[in-house]
Amino acid sequence: MRTRMILSAALLVGLALGASAAPAPVIKSAGGPPVILQIAPGQKLLENVKKIVGIVAGEGFGGLIDGQIQGKLGEKGFAGLDMTKPIVGYLYLPNKALKGPDDFKEIYGFIAIPVTGENEFKDFVSRLGPPDDPLNFKPIEGNKGLYALETNGGDHDAIPVRARFHDGHLYVGLNAKDELLDAKNLLPAKNLTKPGETGLVLARIFTDRFPEAIAQQQAEQFEELEQQIPNLGAWSGIAGNILKSYSALAKKSSAQLKDTEETGFRLAFDEKAAEIAIESYAMPKKGTDYAKELAAMKPTANRFASLISDTTAAGGLLQLPIATPELKDILGKLVEAGQKGKEDAPEHMRPVIDELLKGLGRTIKGDSIDFALAVNGPNKEGKFTMVAAVNFDDASGLEKAIKVMAKNKEFKEKIGHEIKFDVDKVEGINVHSRQMDTQEQAAEIFAVIFGTKDVHYAFGPKGIYIVIGMDWKDALKSALAAKAGPSKVLDLVANPKRLGDLIKAGNEQAGGVAAQLLGSEDKRVTVMGLTYEGGEMLKSRMSISLKIIPKAAIGFFTLRMGG
Repeated sequence: MRTRMILSAALLVGLALGASAAPAPVIKSAGGPPVILQIAPGQKLLENVKKIVGIVAGEGFGGLIDGQIQGKLGEKGFAGLDMTKPIVGYLYLPNKALKGPDDFKEIYGFIAIPVTGENEFKDFVSRLGPPDDPLNFKPIEGNKGLYALETNGGDHDAIPVRARFHDGHLYVGLNAKDELLDAKNLLPAKNLTKPGETGLVLARIFTDRFPEAIAQQQAEQFEELEQQIPNLGAWSGIAGNILKSYSALAKKSSAQLKDTEETGFRLAFDEKAAEIAIESYAMPKKGTDYAKELAAMKPTANRFASLISDTTAAGGLLQLPIATPELKDILGKLVEAGQKGKEDAPEHMRPVIDELLKGLGRTIKGDSIDFALAVNGPNKEGKFTMVAAVNFDDASGLEKAIKVMAKNKEFKEKIGHEIKFDVDKVEGINVHSRQMDTQEQAAEIFAVIFGTKDVHYAFGPKGIYIVIGMDWKDALKSALAAKAGPSKVLDLVANPKRLGDLIKAGNEQAGGVAAQLLGSEDKRVTVMGLTYEGGEMLKSRMSISLKIIPKAAIGFFTLRMGG
């Protein structure tokens, strides 16, 4: 998937890289353009921008946008631009490998902007641009209705920009030959829109329409990569094995690309959840191996999901899916490389590195590596407890190696506070502790928040755990007994009220700012999330909460300015 995403992104930005005085040669793609862009109607965009500003800064600020628009565009506002229809665009790619800037110069595309009329739109453009450097519609001699779009101070030797009003739209050609702006050659905008689209921006990529040379480029890159292995010298054995495994993974991704009917990227706004998101999808061709693989994908589940609860002030879950055989092979060879490289480490650390790598080797035989961190509270005393966990298959050997290393004089001098081993037992698991090695002021704040400076560690049969706080024992019991549950691949969460209390415990002034910005809602929300699921198509979604992240940034700068 990563290879596909990188290639797709390169295609979308390629035109911006290819400044050229000469228009690109005409390219024909079977079935239509390989890349299509769709932007929501202007009215929908404007309404959503107001809502986003209102969520972040307050409802009154959303209304200020109307005043800003009137100040810029005057009483006519957006007159001339049809605010009820989407803007669409499409790109054509050259039938050659895209290896350098000169190759990208042969990409060309079009943007179709909905208008209410030619004169009305020209008037809108004149109000939109700076008075001292307006955008001019310069007629092309001998080609009625075709314009060159230029500014007085623009670089007229850069990408050629032509325009024609046609079928209720202004078609703008970027790097395209004049003949392609003839009415008969322009694609109807209505045929390029995706019916029922709800996103603000949608980019669609049709891999079947890629020129053969671009598809072949990937295969050649893999071959070139493998041919470089002998040039790695002493590293050819270790690095070569890793590169071969990576090449196998990349080839699988390339095969999946051929089995994909359509790939898309979407910018979305969810008003109810108060979040914006970047979504992507890959629609496989029916009956292909890729379609069967997606249909068999299991929902993501984190084995520590239960650590995030209604009492969580802030926390997160992270899952690294490693079920793909090719990815397992890469990780396994990285572990092997680590085993060979451990001899460069200090002697007293080698047994620990050895056990760590052995444990990782066992762990990656599973389907995922799961992480969890939760700061829960406050309790009756107003204190918080932090618990962190990561799955690790049989950590007993690592625990023994650390105990031996802790007796080393050099190690003791470096870590400062001594580790206390076997201070307690929870559910039959030995618990160790160490006092936080922090500056005096930071240590005091730490003690105020958690009620203690001690950090407790435990090495279990299925994981490694770290707990801080007065209620550490109950928290460790919960972690050891944690059960897997449905979860996002990444789920960073926060409770506005409890997070405000947590910040206030460490800094009264910061707590006041946090309470004002975050509010007092005692409900857990996803600050940032990533989902990844199969089925009829591969879908991923990265979301960002507008209630937390932008407001936290405002609070940070408020404190910095106040300080």
